[in-house]
Amino acid sequence: MASTELLALHELLSDVTPNLLNEDKRIPSLGSGQLSTRHFYSLLTFRGVLTTFEPWVWDSLIPLKHRIFLWLAFRGRLNTRDNMVKKGWSVVAPFAHCDACPAVESADHLLLRCASASVLWGKLVLDTLACSAPDILAFVEQAQHQLSFKRKWNVAFAACALTLWHARNDRVFNSKIAERLDAFQASGARSQNYLAMYSSIFGGITTDPSAMVIPIDDHMVHRGHGVFDTAAIMDGHLYELEQHIDRFLNSAQMAKIPLPFDRSTIRSVLIQTVCASKCSQGSLRYWLSAGPGDFQLSSSGCRNPALYAVVIESPSLPEPSGCKVITSSIPVKSPQFAVMKNVNYLPNALTKLEGEENGGFTGIWLDDEGFVAEGSNMNVGFVTLNKELLMPRFDKILSGCTAKRVLALAEQLVENGMLSGISSRNVSVQEGKEADEMMLIGSGILVKPVVQWDDQMIGSGDEGPIAQTLFHLILEDMRSGPPSVRIPVPY
Repeated sequence: MASTELLALHELLSDVTPNLLNEDKRIPSLGSGQLSTRHFYSLLTFRGVLTTFEPWVWDSLIPLKHRIFLWLAFRGRLNTRDNMVKKGWSVVAPFAHCDACPAVESADHLLLRCASASVLWGKLVLDTLACSAPDILAFVEQAQHQLSFKRKWNVAFAACALTLWHARNDRVFNSKIAERLDAFQASGARSQNYLAMYSSIFGGITTDPSAMVIPIDDHMVHRGHGVFDTAAIMDGHLYELEQHIDRFLNSAQMAKIPLPFDRSTIRSVLIQTVCASKCSQGSLRYWLSAGPGDFQLSSSGCRNPALYAVVIESPSLPEPSGCKVITSSIPVKSPQFAVMKNVNYLPNALTKLEGEENGGFTGIWLDDEGFVAEGSNMNVGFVTLNKELLMPRFDKILSGCTAKRVLALAEQLVENGMLSGISSRNVSVQEGKEADEMMLIGSGILVKPVVQWDDQMIGSGDEGPIAQTLFHLILEDMRSGPPSVRIPVPY
């Protein structure tokens, strides 16, 4: 009799083709064998819910989030890949296969049939999943009749099922993020090489550019509450690190950012970061932030300030070639913020862009009285008609470490007669444009001659001898200067 019914069923189903776009439904059987209006209505409205599992899924011993997860799993409502393909999610389609095996990723496969699930269920006493999923579900149903077993099994089953889901999400999202970050790094989208980064958030150094990240709730990111500084790396030595750290700490004090470590520890961290990078020529940049904590305006909710440092490789030296500058239309920073090296560089960036858009190298700021202030991220120097090296005063602008070192080295030119003197005072636009020479001074460019300001040529229109001499003096100082400005890196 059974074989006859099986053959009849096989013949009945022989012309049936499964439709993968529709969800399977389990139709409840009628115990009495009689059809009724109520039963027929239930057949029409049935959503495929495994009603036999409702009581134990909502067992109060199971944590609520586990109960909700199981309910969604049994209803086939998890965002497994087969469901996402059915929903037409273009990001997923047509890749509906499981991350751990070639099978289609469904809730049934992910939680019961997959090899990764087999390992976990094996630990939970089910030695193998060679039996079918209905057999396993039947086993679970039968276990409910054993009160002593029920309290253990329900919780264990729920915990393992959610663990499998979390493991799946970890494979999908974390691996994909890492892959995409690696692909971005390999695409050449970055024009510089970042060789190492230190972060006090994780308390260590990484050489993987994909791991060089800052928390989005760091107040330096969303409020600009941070300061920074830089130091050049030349021939395995850090140039003027002590001077830059002094300015760094002074900026932090003005920005009301407490120090995460004392000065000697910060210094040691910076040197170790360069050491880990193996970089012999480039730059070290470092930031001190109010720290992560929230998205409020005040940093009072930030528990700890954060220190970051990055080593950037720069194999080529700056060229002392002449350039054009323009008078910037971007409002200059107020002295209170201009004298501290803070991360609010939007005015600086716009000034640099404005200069480039007008065929120049950068823009030149004028202060509130109309005197020459500084460039976008560099100081300005002049050689007057009587051969005096002249720079604007540092009371309204950033006190450049490189500019100060240039002033010290320029004493040699006074001694040999190339310069008549050195001074720092207010410089008018007219005096600047009528100077014999003009130059930009900064750690990234060292000394760069300016041959044209707006529409006016400076001096003869060629790179001036003083600017070129100062460039070579500072370069030689970086290569063989005294220990006070050169710190060896213990690679």
